[in-house]
Amino acid sequence: NDTLTLYVDVEMSTSGGAIIGSAEFVCVGFGPAEPVYSGPIWYVATSGNNTGGTGSLSDPFLTIQYAVDFAAPGDTITIFDGTYSGQGNTAINIGDKPLTIQSQSGNRNTCIIDAGGSNGFNFDTANYLQTEGPVFKNFTTTNADTAFVIKGESHNGGMDPGNYLISQFNNIQIYNSQTGLHAKFSDVQLTNSYLHSITGTAVASLYSVFSISDCRISENGLGF
Repeated sequence: NDTLTLYVDVEMSTSGGAIIGSAEFVCVGFGPAEPVYSGPIWYVATSGNNTGGTGSLSDPFLTIQYAVDFAAPGDTITIFDGTYSGQGNTAINIGDKPLTIQSQSGNRNTCIIDAGGSNGFNFDTANYLQTEGPVFKNFTTTNADTAFVIKGESHNGGMDPGNYLISQFNNIQIYNSQTGLHAKFSDVQLTNSYLHSITGTAVASLYSVFSISDCRISENGLGF
């Protein structure tokens, strides 16, 4: 905390019954405040803190939603290994921010989002001109109603998608969920990922296009 110290030197005299005085003020120890962490990489850990944490590498947040709320479009959310569940880690609302959400270790098997029957991540834009969507990398989502919901916007409220919203999934695992990925008016790029043990549809599409490479999609109710 900054400190403002005032030293006061006062001289008083009288002249004709009136009090004449002078004062000298000296300011010591007042400087600029410590900078507050402002990203663009926001960290989340199971041992983090939403109350006093700053979201920095050494002082991470506790929940993913809290980090998303702080992040600006184009920022990155980096999640340390562990299992994330409960409030703030399920039905994560990204809004229309084109964020990158990734694990810190790069190992999808050791960074797990347990949705507990809710959706995992929701991205939704009302701007049909928006092309830049979210990027998801190197983690697992499980026990979800729908693991990822990606919604672009149509040009005229109908089937014309305008500019396709581009979203990227790399090294993602989805399992034990009702639906894996649901996309609307989107261009989805899915690489090096594993979608399995999904009781409903692994990949659901509405007026969307998919580019899928080096993926395994198996043991599901329906593939597409």
